[in-house]
Amino acid sequence: MSNQPTAAQATDAPKESVKETLISIVIAFALAFVFRGFVVEAFVIPTGSMAPTLMGAHMRFQSDATGYSWPVGPWHLRQGTSEAKAIQGQRGVDGPITVHDPMSGKRFDGVDIASRAGDRILVLKYLYGFREPERYDVVVFKNPGEPAVNYIKRLIGLPGEQIALVDGDVFVHKSDGRTTGFGPGGVEWDAPGWQIARKSDAVSKTVWQPVFDAEFTPPNANAGGVTWFQTPWVGQSAGWAVEGQRAYTYDGAGPTALAWDSNRDFIRDAKMGLKWEISDRYAYNECYDRLPRNFPVGDIRLRAGIEIPDLPVGRMGIRPSVAEGAVPSVSAIVTARGHEFRGMVTAGKASVAMRPQPTTDQPDPAWKELGQGETHGIRSGFVAQIEFWHIDQRLELLVDGKVAARGEYDWTPAERIAAATGQSLADLLSRKDQLGRVLPAGAQLSDPSIYKASGARWEFSGGPVVVHRAALDRDLHYRPDFRRSLQPGESQTGPAWATHPNTVMTLGPDHFFVLGDNSPASEDGRLWTGPDSWVASEIDPTIGVVPRELMLGKAFFVYFPALAGNSPIPMPDFGRLRFIW
Repeated sequence: MSNQPTAAQATDAPKESVKETLISIVIAFALAFVFRGFVVEAFVIPTGSMAPTLMGAHMRFQSDATGYSWPVGPWHLRQGTSEAKAIQGQRGVDGPITVHDPMSGKRFDGVDIASRAGDRILVLKYLYGFREPERYDVVVFKNPGEPAVNYIKRLIGLPGEQIALVDGDVFVHKSDGRTTGFGPGGVEWDAPGWQIARKSDAVSKTVWQPVFDAEFTPPNANAGGVTWFQTPWVGQSAGWAVEGQRAYTYDGAGPTALAWDSNRDFIRDAKMGLKWEISDRYAYNECYDRLPRNFPVGDIRLRAGIEIPDLPVGRMGIRPSVAEGAVPSVSAIVTARGHEFRGMVTAGKASVAMRPQPTTDQPDPAWKELGQGETHGIRSGFVAQIEFWHIDQRLELLVDGKVAARGEYDWTPAERIAAATGQSLADLLSRKDQLGRVLPAGAQLSDPSIYKASGARWEFSGGPVVVHRAALDRDLHYRPDFRRSLQPGESQTGPAWATHPNTVMTLGPDHFFVLGDNSPASEDGRLWTGPDSWVASEIDPTIGVVPRELMLGKAFFVYFPALAGNSPIPMPDFGRLRFIW
């Protein structure tokens, strides 16, 4: 029997295939729309309030002095809109763009800089119909003040909590059912029950903000016989070679330290003379950061590759190790809030500890050990990657990427503000101006000058050492900013929500509190003045919160970052594809 199709069969087959193809296409479109509407949807980041974690429209610069690449928010917008112009700094139209390299302070004058679009992200919609939102999720929601507009922020406060933002960190107290919203009805800052809201390691790694990395030290810091760059790291004894180096060497034999010097010049610009201070300044905000008002930051990460110069092989063919006396100890120390916090690696042991900062009356206070563990230590001839975290009242010491020791300490908001300023909360709330009048609440805690500066250093003992890629990063810092007055006709400002004992944020069973990672430039829950009239009447009138009904979902992936380079062929920067934490 022949297997060849008949004429009728041969004629019908294409018709059936076309029909099935059309049906498949319709089903695919239907599934795509259903998927988009109910599962995953794409959004574009509109502004820089989450920068540099997620970026809205921005410019990107790369320093020819250091090789460092960094984003800066757009300087110029289209008239009457919040959209960035396609070309920034057009000569004769907008004026030139002036920026400074965050790693060296070198000034760059740019003209006709292309403005890049914001990150495009994927949002898992209706996830929160199956599980509760988690703190530090990056969420998309309808802005209560403009319900037609989608916003993206980091979730800070959860239902049934009271929130206090103190010295940049988040403190949480379980609500006792009092009236929701802001106000003095909240739990006092010195009451028991307050706990700091610690970030997970994954979130912490994402939000560290680089302050300096010796890897980007300019190879030539002299121009016209003038030295324009000073490294913030300084050797504390003879034998150090630091200035102008990317790897710092010590060839001495005794104990020594490599310290961060906040008084060294960062930007030698008459209009922006800045020091190497550890603060909440963002290079992204240079578009309007002409008169800096920066807060000291005490949550710091120190990281470096520590190398002990190779020692001769012993009789058994084994090189000396830390345990055999090559280097008795390496310590990373953060100075903040009137205390010293230390991570130390010795012979096979790692530990984290804290103590009050030494004074004339008490030059060597005892260390209080908070945690310890075992580690392989530092072997001569090898480079050990050491990281020390002081973040969210937690200490972590990592050796070659593994946590070797961890510890925590617990202060209430009142204890934290007292440690950060050196003054009691009661004294701060009764501060007076030059005329002897008690300062308004909005000015009592929002003055950066009342907060203690932070510092850092590495300590070594036992012999020569080489320090590679010495770097310092700082954590997010939620500012105690001002907000506009709620009373019509009043020009005075008050303390931002959750940043003062009078504005403790109390969340109801369906309330969420959100903040932007770029706190100096984020219009977030701290500063909202009230919901839209429709939201207030139909959903919830509470100020400063996102009602559950306005939550859209969790952002989880950057699928299309800004275009790379200035190529005429549109090409996304695939190296910035990433999951969102």
